[in-house]
Amino acid sequence: MGIGRKPDFIVSAVTGPASALPGQQLTASVTVCNQGTVGGSAPVEVYLSADTTITPNGPTGPSPDSFVGSASSTYLSAGQCQTLTVQGSAYVPADGAYYLGAVADPQSSVAELIEDNNTKAGTRLGIGNKPDFIVSAVTGPASAPSGQQFTASVTVCNQGTQGGSTSVEVYLSADTTITPSGPTGPSPDSYVGYVSSPYLNAGQCQTLAVQGSAYVPTEGGFYLGAVADPQNSVAELIESNNTKAGTRMGIGNKPDFIVSAVTGPASFVSSSPGQQFTASVTVCNQGTQGGSTGVEVYLSADTTITPNGPMGPSPDSFVGSVYSQYLNPSQCQTLTLQGSPSVPTEGAYYLGAVADPYSDVAELLEDNNTRAGTRMGIGRKPDFIVSAVTGPASALPGQQLTASVTVCNQGTVGGSAPVEVYLSADTTITPNGPTGPSPDSFVGSASSTYLSAGQCQTLTVQGSAYVPADGAYYLGAVADPQSSVAELIEDNNTKAGTRLGIGNKPDFVVSAVTGPASALPGQQLTASVTVCNQGTQAGTTSVEVYLSADTTITPNGPTGPSPDSFLGSAAPQYLTAGQCKALTVQGSAYVPADGTYYLGAVVDGQNSLAELIEDNNAKAGNRIGIGNKPDFFVSAVSSASTVKQGQSLTASVTVCNQGTQAGSTVVEVYLSADTTITPNGPMGPSPDAFLGYNSTATLSAGQCQLLSVVGPAYVPNTGAYYVGAVVDPQNGMVELFEDNNARAGTLVTVTP
Repeated sequence: MGIGRKPDFIVSAVTGPASALPGQQLTASVTVCNQGTVGGSAPVEVYLSADTTITPNGPTGPSPDSFVGSASSTYLSAGQCQTLTVQGSAYVPADGAYYLGAVADPQSSVAELIEDNNTKAGTRLGIGNKPDFIVSAVTGPASAPSGQQFTASVTVCNQGTQGGSTSVEVYLSADTTITPSGPTGPSPDSYVGYVSSPYLNAGQCQTLAVQGSAYVPTEGGFYLGAVADPQNSVAELIESNNTKAGTRMGIGNKPDFIVSAVTGPASFVSSSPGQQFTASVTVCNQGTQGGSTGVEVYLSADTTITPNGPMGPSPDSFVGSVYSQYLNPSQCQTLTLQGSPSVPTEGAYYLGAVADPYSDVAELLEDNNTRAGTRMGIGRKPDFIVSAVTGPASALPGQQLTASVTVCNQGTVGGSAPVEVYLSADTTITPNGPTGPSPDSFVGSASSTYLSAGQCQTLTVQGSAYVPADGAYYLGAVADPQSSVAELIEDNNTKAGTRLGIGNKPDFVVSAVTGPASALPGQQLTASVTVCNQGTQAGTTSVEVYLSADTTITPNGPTGPSPDSFLGSAAPQYLTAGQCKALTVQGSAYVPADGTYYLGAVVDGQNSLAELIEDNNAKAGNRIGIGNKPDFFVSAVSSASTVKQGQSLTASVTVCNQGTQAGSTVVEVYLSADTTITPNGPMGPSPDAFLGYNSTATLSAGQCQLLSVVGPAYVPNTGAYYVGAVVDPQNGMVELFEDNNARAGTLVTVTP
């Protein structure tokens, strides 16, 4: 701790691009904070360093690190932070990997409480003219029988400065260290399979499917991991960032029970005789074999849920127990139970649950049975929260603005609370208090009326938009800002709402992007783009449309071409403050490979216009399938609202082909306890109840057909079920989209 009356500047975050060409201009984002006791300002310098020790230029000589650029903070009150943009050039002694680091008060020109905490090393970037392949995501099924074939999804990215391609290998590992086979010997991990990426431009990503078999030395839990360029056959900017451990899989022939959700009321009076509350617990079997399990529910002071056991009673408060039905692999069941627990003291508790609490069932994974859910206030007090904060999209400096704040009492007794509204540079809303003024900008205040337990009220708060500098700010609110009301939960009173731009500039956004469901490669398509100016001043902006493999839409720019496929642009548009225009953009669907792409748009893609908010210019719209294939989906499913167990039920299913090529498909209908419709498949029978099937005629591109599917309604337990349908249930047809084949329709009540 720094003790005294001085500021204390630290760098809390440093981020920048993943790579840069030698000498290329780069932009670093540096967050500097004053954690001292009085206000002040400080200069900040940014460096590129071969290690995590960031050394500024100083009186003893030049820095061993490479200077990038500098900036200065505004006046920062005690506790206040500011994010600065620092631009400079990437001059380094040799190509390779460098840490982007920053130093606050580099020349020690400001007297601070602590003088040796001013530096921070942030992201690492590659400097040079080479590719740099990384694995950004690895996912697969939750489980697989030993030796069974399964499919892993691997996203590989080239975050370098030059294009290239690479091979990718997938492994199952007992830990998070993924080691490929190599010249020094075979991998200690279990090899699954490999695939080669297409040519990836700088900044481009590709999601690849890798198939292989789950051969492991013993049954249990294994991390599914992947390695790009496993044999180091490609010269890269960074050679040590090629591996990633993803999801953990259970391999073997056992069930695996997890708790996927735990919910309950926001508060409860535990001392009321005979009063009970209801908890809802969803338990799933993500293993390879069916089974059933017991579930116990607890109230815990922390997120660690510990059941009673042979080692002694639980430190948590027992609520109750319930038993699941027999769950097939992939099947879930939502259970309800009532309890009247006793807690040691009033306050905040996590409602948590444990599946198989006594380890009675042998499972693929034994350490994933607990889950902490919602937090509850236990006792006789109010509990005020802010559930929503909204305001205008922009305001002039000092202009009066109106905020709408919804405050709720989710406690067990009534009360009222004052509410204060602030403008904050981040999502942490800090009220004025006894320790000093808020680092955020006060807007105004209001007080709620008396709110009974469970009651909400929407307040209108007016005030002026005075901020230290023009830019983007979160509009946030605090209930009971001075902690003058004793509440069940004291740390849930703040909420950051909408972001608005403060200043005298335009602010362009894309509010909507739509286009066709599919297109042939190279075919001309038409996109509809709505662009708005939500700023305070009129201006003119450009609009560009792209096809992207993900939801990140990146325009062409000075650092190089976009990893996305440029479709077309619209003429520059002049928009007054608050005006929107719907534009039509036409272009040809040229993409690197057939598949699914997001249609996205960017305004002011070259950042040539000064705006109130600079990071809200891009939007991803609907997905488009590019290629010469059909694409079947279910547009509607309906049936009678009731049916007796085992009685014949007729489902009406509308199947459409939104692809570019004609074809026919099979349709299967199921009754499901939830909206996830899972067909029978190679992994085992469906957790849903099969009703029947039908086949379509040959459907031309854009054609739909209404089918009837009739079958007996046999379900494990009577009650409410969704009637749902799946087209191409066994994935026997190659389609433009493979993940849009199922749809849940109307609810059917199955009676005895």
